[in-house]
Formats: sequence, structure tokens, C-alpha cells
Amino acid sequence: MKKGPKSYVEQSRARLLDLWTGELSFGAPLGCVATTFTFDAAFYEEHCLGRFIGMQSNAKETAKAYLIEREEKLSQCFACVLVDHTQVEIDRSLRWNQIPIALHGGGAQHAKVTILMWEHRIRVLVGSANLTEPGYRLNQEHLAVLEFGAEGDCDGEMLLQLVSFLEEVREFSPGTTRTDEGPHASLTYFLSSLRSRAAGCQVTQPSDANIFLVPLVPGTSAGSVLKQLQERWKPPAPDLAFVVSPFYDEGVRAGEVAKELGKILSTRGERTICFTAPGRKLHDGTEQIDLPEELIATSHPSLCHEFHYVEDCIDVSGSMTRRPLHAKSIWLEKAQRAMFLIA
Repeated sequence: MKKGPKSYVEQSRARLLDLWTGELSFGAPLGCVATTFTFDAAFYEEHCLGRFIGMQSNAKETAKAYLIEREEKLSQCFACVLVDHTQVEIDRSLRWNQIPIALHGGGAQHAKVTILMWEHRIRVLVGSANLTEPGYRLNQEHLAVLEFGAEGDCDGEMLLQLVSFLEEVREFSPGTTRTDEGPHASLTYFLSSLRSRAAGCQVTQPSDANIFLVPLVPGTSAGSVLKQLQERWKPPAPDLAFVVSPFYDEGVRAGEVAKELGKILSTRGERTICFTAPGRKLHDGTEQIDLPEELIATSHPSLCHEFHYVEDCIDVSGSMTRRPLHAKSIWLEKAQRAMFLIA
């Protein structure tokens, strides 16, 4: 019996680790590639990769059986992580690849993109969660799930864009070489196989939503995130923007970024930017929000700034549990039209 569609609540609150597990109809796992900033190799190997390759043994209960099964299954499946060079972990299995990424000028590899490929399905995860236990089990995160293949919701063009993005990111690996062996050669082969599969990816369930990638790679012509959003939005301009983030620039820079966001909005009538950050209600009844004071002033009399907060402690199954905000997003709106960026 085929299950019906998930409710909105079920879709919006999911166990992120479950997304690494394929269904029987997907076939055998063939390979995966992921990018992350902070990285926990042990968590990735046991919980993320373990679910993807279908590990049955428990590393803590049957260590020997676990190691044998892991070696056997990983010998038949490609796995690679592109991680910021400051977060590389040495203590790990050599059955999967780890490629350090060092951006020029002190920048960070901050993208979180995961591509999981089975025989009959490709799943892409794009969002804010790092490959760490807090990212997948503790924090409040945003994550978009894109499906390619039978009953998929994205076409091959989107997959090609994602592959091109990964190819650009891997160029920032120190001492990158294109030999016939090693991690880079294996990654090249895997990305090529994804490109080949893209031609056969057709959308079987059309959606009103237009999905596109907003890449941010130093040295390319794509431009800033805000510039790309403005170019994608078709007139008339939006008059409402929501920003959610646990981190904001400090001092003058915060006001400058807010001004650039304001330029995307309509120049007529009232306009509003709503900033959301971690916060809390104090004992005296006042509310404290972790935002720079420079965001209070607006860049135009008709532009209004509003402020909201997300508490670290939320109700989970009747128990107050600490769940730090780590999600980052921008929502632009005009009447019945909206654009939602997950970062």
C-alpha cells in the first residue's frame, strides 16, 4: 500500500539523518559527496555514511563485526567530503575520501551540499547543517531536499548546476592534481557519473515552485547572494523581507548589508525587513535579541526594520530542550509571490 503525502508539520520537522537512508526502490547505494564547514569524522562515518550504505552492525556493541562490514560495504561505494581546511580530521577510515578546501584571502568553505546516489535515485540535501552531531541532532536548521529520478521533483539541469558548483569548490583544494589515482581522480569519476545521470532526470511531478542554485564562489562572475536574488526576482519588486540567522556582521558592516538588502525592495510605499536572531525573555520581562545595534537605523524613511527572536529552548514532546538556532534564510515577498533562500 502506497503511503499518502506527508503533512506540512511532518515535512517541516524531520530527522535529518533519516534523509541519508534510501528506500528499497532506490536500489544499491553507489556513492555520495558532501561539503561542510565544521566536521566530525566519527559522526559522519557512523551515522551519516552508515545509514547511506545500510550498516547493520553497531560500532559500540560489536566493534569487530562493524569494522568488517564497513570495509566490505565501503569498498563497493564511493564517499567523499569537501571540508574547510581548518576543520580536517586525521583519525578516520581511509575507505572514504576527505579533501581540504582553502579559499583565497582567508575565506571559509561554508557550503553544506550533499549528493547521495543510488542505482535508481539521486537525493540532494542543501541547507545550514554541518556534518556534526549538533548540526544533525541538536540545532534548529533549514534543509531543502531535492529528488532526481523516478517520481523526482527536479530536472537534470539543476543537478548539472550542483555538479558544476562542486567542481568549482574542489579547485580550492591545496595542491590539487589530476592524477589517475587518489581522491581527486575518484571524485572526478563520481561527478562525471552524476553528469551522465542528469540527462535522464525528468520531472514527473511538476511544481509551481521554480528551484535554482545561488552559488557563492570567489573569483566567479555570479556576484553576491543579494545580487543574484535581485536578478532572479521579476518585477514588481518585493516589499517585504525576512532574514533568519544566528550570526550577523558587527558594527558598520551590518548596516551596509541591510542597506543592500533594502535596495532589492520596492521604491514605492512602505517596505519592511524583519530580522530574526537568537534571543530570550529576561526575568524582568524585557526581551533580549542577539543583533547589532546598527540594524535599528534604516536607510530610508519608508523602510521599516522589525526584530524577532528564536529561543534556544523549545518544547520537544512535552519537554523543554535546548535547540540553538543555526538556520540561515532570506524570504522575499510581494502579494502572492515569494522567494525563499536557504543557506
